[in-house]
Amino acid sequence: MAGARWTAFASVAALVAGWPGGAGGQASVGFIGGASISSFTGSGAVDVMAGVGPLFGLSGAVPLGEALALRPELYLVRKGAHVNTRLGDFGAGPRKEFTLGYLQMPLLLELRTGSDGAIRPRLFGGVAAGLLVQCKLEDDRCEQIAEINYRRADLGVMVGGELEWRSWSLGARYEAAVRTFEVSTPGAELYNGALSVTLRFQPRRTPQ
Repeated sequence: MAGARWTAFASVAALVAGWPGGAGGQASVGFIGGASISSFTGSGAVDVMAGVGPLFGLSGAVPLGEALALRPELYLVRKGAHVNTRLGDFGAGPRKEFTLGYLQMPLLLELRTGSDGAIRPRLFGGVAAGLLVQCKLEDDRCEQIAEINYRRADLGVMVGGELEWRSWSLGARYEAAVRTFEVSTPGAELYNGALSVTLRFQPRRTPQ
């Protein structure tokens, strides 16, 4: 599994680096990291408490002109929440941490302002697909618990903004899933939701 993750990282990096870009400059590959505050929404999200997990990976930028850019990203992120459940290890008590690790693949459209100042605001939005690479309820893997019926693929919408200074950008984003990840009980669906704070390094390229 680990080898497949790094192969995917390398493939996206090579694709973005080889993309010539538009009138606003050349495509570039950078890095993104941060923290994700996640929880569950939906009719099954009763008595849940948000969890915090890391986020790190690659960020691409493909200029589409002076004001727009395409932003493909690929990163690992830990989602989930603290839930009350009788499932899993009884000795751990009713309050357990439901941990979900995703290989996240957002495709974002970025709006760049015309500001010539040192700090430049950016707005972005798009879709985010995710591949589940880890699922645990406290110390038990989800596949060990017959009552948990989860999906390995996730899909959501994402919006956010950043403040850019030189090659660095400090930002915040919110992601809301449009596809339930846990389908054990009809009428009690669970969706992922996450608010993330990020720091991104994106080399600035000039037209050739």
